[in-house]
Amino acid sequence: MLIYTSVLFLISMFFYSETRQTKKMSCRLLPDFNVDASTATLAAKQFFIISICSAISGLLVLGCWLYQKLTSLTCPKPFLAFSMLIYAGGFMISLYRCYQLKTTLNEREG
Repeated sequence: MLIYTSVLFLISMFFYSETRQTKKMSCRLLPDFNVDASTATLAAKQFFIISICSAISGLLVLGCWLYQKLTSLTCPKPFLAFSMLIYAGGFMISLYRCYQLKTTLNEREG
């Protein structure tokens, strides 16, 4: 659980740094969003959502691990499922919105 929590926090930090770079229009991950300020702002919002969702999921899993250590009981399964749902849902929705933004950019160019 601690490895999973660490990975979630690393993902959160990575996407937060990409959010800051995208707002400055110097994104290395997806340089296609550096076209104009409005596109960069929309992409940065999506990266920030991914960052927040992974941080929240990491906190919930960390809380579950602490619960297990303090009470010597297993964490309730719905709690873990909710944590994973937050992360997966936020990740998929944000990446789908980035995909839509990318297709809109391609339509403008072509």
